[in-house]
Amino acid sequence: MPGEVAPRAAQANVLLLAGRDAEARTRLEEGLARLPGSEALALLLVRVLASSSQPEVRDGKRALEIAQRLLASGSNADREEAMALALGEAGRFKEAEEHQRRALAGTGAGGPGRGRLERCLGFYESGRPCRGR
Repeated sequence: MPGEVAPRAAQANVLLLAGRDAEARTRLEEGLARLPGSEALALLLVRVLASSSQPEVRDGKRALEIAQRLLASGSNADREEAMALALGEAGRFKEAEEHQRRALAGTGAGGPGRGRLERCLGFYESGRPCRGR
């Protein structure tokens, strides 16, 4: 079963790139139901639930529940970013800023995704959720 995570995540990413967020969400939910211990699928599902550009796909409450479970296992940049996204979707921008700053602190100066982290921090600082990938 661990070998199922990468193909499921890849399929979800392809669907997201094609603008088929609802299908990606469904595939991720199915994958997480089958592989409940998959942090990779959980992180990607939080991203979709919290930051999809399609309002009908977003579910901030569910994103926050998943992000809280992830962060309960310990802090790292990915978990902090997931929490920030979920908090931003919930309108809790000051808390989102704090978690986003922790995510940035856990990422090297030239680390992958740093630009995205900085962009989202700007949204939280201006009282807006972060959308898109």
